[in-house]
Amino acid sequence: MAILVLMAISLMWIPVGLLNLGKGEAKGTGVLTMMVGTVTIICAIIEATIFNDPWIGALLFTYGLFYNTVGYALASGAKDLKFVGNASICVGLISIGYIILCLAGPAALRSNFLAMACAGYLVLYIMVVGNAYGWLSGKVTGVSLIVWTFVGLYLPAFWLVTTGKLPF
Repeated sequence: MAILVLMAISLMWIPVGLLNLGKGEAKGTGVLTMMVGTVTIICAIIEATIFNDPWIGALLFTYGLFYNTVGYALASGAKDLKFVGNASICVGLISIGYIILCLAGPAALRSNFLAMACAGYLVLYIMVVGNAYGWLSGKVTGVSLIVWTFVGLYLPAFWLVTTGKLPF
């Protein structure tokens, strides 16, 4: 399931990154982003119920809702993106909770890899807030999304495919 989700999310991050760099079209990118958000939510529900892992399921569910928010903003042509920034604040706070629990929580929740991934996502969520409120250039956010696609999505997905486990 992890490989599927990581690859699906990459289908959104690169196009949104390119859009922030002035390449692409907002409505189509928004629809794609909502599709990825919906797939992420479905995978979250499967992870929580069938695989009995509400820890990862809840994180994926939250991220999927955020992706749908971004998708709506792009597809609808919203001019004021502060609602995306506000949602990003909430998802960032959730990511901070996951980082803390992954590093210092009960043994069953500890994961250096998940802590690193959530920290990387947190940086992106902070950038989204900065972009939504006009404090940060969309180009910086776009480049970061593309770079983090390789570090935070492709690397772990292909590592998992070839070794059967996540890095560190």
